[in-house]
Amino acid sequence: MQERDNCATLDRYNGSYEIQRVADSTVEGPRHTNWLIGVWVGKVPKFSPDGHCQVLRDQAVPISTVVGHAGNLVFGKLAGKKVVVMQGRCHPYEGYTMSQVTLPVRVMKLLGVETLIVTNAAGGLNPNYNAGDLMIIKDHINMLGMTGLNPLVGPNDDRFGPRFPDMTNIYTKELRELAKTVGKEMHIEDILQEGIYLAEMGPTYETIAESRFARLMGADAAGMSTAHETIVAKHAGMKVFAMSLITNKIVIEEDSDEDVGDENAREDVKASSLLVSPSYLPSYLFMEPSNSTNDPPGVQTAPGSAKW
Repeated sequence: MQERDNCATLDRYNGSYEIQRVADSTVEGPRHTNWLIGVWVGKVPKFSPDGHCQVLRDQAVPISTVVGHAGNLVFGKLAGKKVVVMQGRCHPYEGYTMSQVTLPVRVMKLLGVETLIVTNAAGGLNPNYNAGDLMIIKDHINMLGMTGLNPLVGPNDDRFGPRFPDMTNIYTKELRELAKTVGKEMHIEDILQEGIYLAEMGPTYETIAESRFARLMGADAAGMSTAHETIVAKHAGMKVFAMSLITNKIVIEEDSDEDVGDENAREDVKASSLLVSPSYLPSYLFMEPSNSTNDPPGVQTAPGSAKW
């Protein structure tokens, strides 16, 4: 009896109990592709909801304190494929554990999801990047993991993957190449980049010294999410595609007058008609090439920008 109690305690500690309960309480999910969309993306173009919206209010599921993160699972179809959209994400800087903030990814896996697509907003470290660029993530530097905040710390859940998973090629090359092809067809080559994402804790932005250090390590952009989500997805054997919207250029020179914490400027970038494109380009990954050249509905070309 004591052994059973110990196992139950270990199972709850590992999150297995909560993950299974949340999955069991969710309607039968998709069997193709999942979107975990956070930060500022409120809707998915070409997405047809099936009328079911699962509000994640289980006690095991954290509630985001960030405006615009609804915490809903919305089921529907995209280009004929079943998808489930995660509206919003929770971040470690909100005080939640890694197990809590990555729980939705594991729930998706139990629902049969095979591919995870993640978007985020990030600051640009690469001097060749400009606000409004889109960066396909080809690799990441997980600073949180280097400080002990790896989402796989703790007892391993063998339902998802091995104790020591390989993290090379975490971002599926096939999907990255497809995104580049689609980007060319959509005439956005001049704003489409590919680079390395650095994940940091937050909620503070980087000091200038930290920014230079990140750049020396090879990071092209920095943000406060994504890496722990994609690590969990890779551990679970899922294909992964991730993209960053560059909202600003991070300062790397001392005594600069620039204020990277200007939320108004960041929101202006996010709201620009051209720059909602991170939600469109991944949508077109699953459409026939002959259809992907059409302009997405409701999106206008910004002055001085590429055709969109």
